[in-house]
Amino acid sequence: MEKRYIVIVTNQAQEQLEATKQYYVYKLHAKDAAHDFLDLMEETFADLEVYPKRGRLTEEEPWRSQGIRIRPIKTHNVYYWIDEVEMTVWVTAVIATRMDQQEQLKKIKMK
Repeated sequence: MEKRYIVIVTNQAQEQLEATKQYYVYKLHAKDAAHDFLDLMEETFADLEVYPKRGRLTEEEPWRSQGIRIRPIKTHNVYYWIDEVEMTVWVTAVIATRMDQQEQLKKIKMK
C-alpha cells in the first residue's frame, strides 16, 4: 500500500484559486473554463497525496533552498513544500504562468 500524504491548501493558495475562478467567470465570461480549471486543480492536489515528489524543486532562490517544489499545470504553476515528518504537502501558491514568478514567489508564506 502506498503511503498517502495530507494535502493542505493554504489560505493564500485558496485565494489565488478563487481569484482565477473569478477571472474566468467575470472577465472572460467562461464559466465552463473556470470549472475545468478547478477540477484540474483538485486532481492535481489528489495526485500530490500519493506522488508529492513528482514536482521538481524550483530554480529560484531562496525558495529552492527551502524545499519549494513546482508543478506546472497548463496555464499555472502550483508551488508547494513537503513535510516528510508529518506526511503533509503544503500548497503555498497557484500562480498563472503569464505572471512574473519571482515577484509572486516573494509574496508567498510557508504556511
